[in-house]
Amino acid sequence: MRKTIAALTLISALALVGCGSVTQSANIPEATTAATTAEATTEPTTEKEEYKLIGRKATGSDVFVLDLENKTGKEIIGFTVKAETEEKYPDNMLEEKDTFTKDEKRTLYYVPNKVSDVVYGESDKIANLQYTVKLEFADKKEAILHNFPFDDLDSAEIYLEGDIAYIKYTSKLTKEKIDTKAAEEMTAKLTDNTEPVHEIDPEANEHIDAAYEEDDTPSYSPANQSPAPAAQAPAANTQTPDSGCGNGFATNPDAGCGNGFATNPDAGCGNGFATNPDAGCGSGFATNPDAGCGSGFATNPEAGCGSDFVTNN
Repeated sequence: MRKTIAALTLISALALVGCGSVTQSANIPEATTAATTAEATTEPTTEKEEYKLIGRKATGSDVFVLDLENKTGKEIIGFTVKAETEEKYPDNMLEEKDTFTKDEKRTLYYVPNKVSDVVYGESDKIANLQYTVKLEFADKKEAILHNFPFDDLDSAEIYLEGDIAYIKYTSKLTKEKIDTKAAEEMTAKLTDNTEPVHEIDPEANEHIDAAYEEDDTPSYSPANQSPAPAAQAPAANTQTPDSGCGNGFATNPDAGCGNGFATNPDAGCGNGFATNPDAGCGSGFATNPDAGCGSGFATNPEAGCGSDFVTNN
């Protein structure tokens, strides 16, 4: 009996010790989790580096924005983009004396003039509009980047081998690294495509979603946009007695004055105003002092003066 009681006492003691161990270990993960959470919230964030611009900073769904690095080994002094439905390249997007130097990185803002999808020749197959980039180097040589994939990249490196320019980039769509050298070499061997290109929705070009930042100075003008004419100051009154009115205003010396002024004192009124010397004066004025009234006014020199006036001195 004592052995049984002793055995029960020993089992109870072991059970109590075991429960204490379980409780203690259950609290450990909570402390570890809390520490991990605290560490995660203190990780530093990095900001995107800002580069000099090519083009003018703008916002909108039709604006292409990407980073470019000049790996051509040459200085680039000209950079312009043309849609295949445009007849000529717009102005240089680099400002005068602003050289895109070797190994320099820049941010390109391109606002297209054309956005409509197209069809080629007699085909009814809809295709995306293609763009080409023309580069001009400090040695006055030029190179073309064909079918520039604006929609598929955020950044690219520009290379030059001989007369062939090409880019390397990571595709946004496939996440693969793309090298356009082979495609550019193939394009250089082909004859120019003379197949006509037709826009499907020309009106889309009139509703391009893009807005330039007001505090930014443009570095190029799109081909279809003309600079606003400068405001002109009002012309000074330089009319002479032979070509206009004395202290009045003539719209045309041959066709008469504006509102009630003589066009020529030699063929006009003395102390009055004619609207047209060939057609007579306004109400109550003589058209010719030599054939008019002394101290009065004639409504018509051919028909005489009004009451108490003579037509000829």
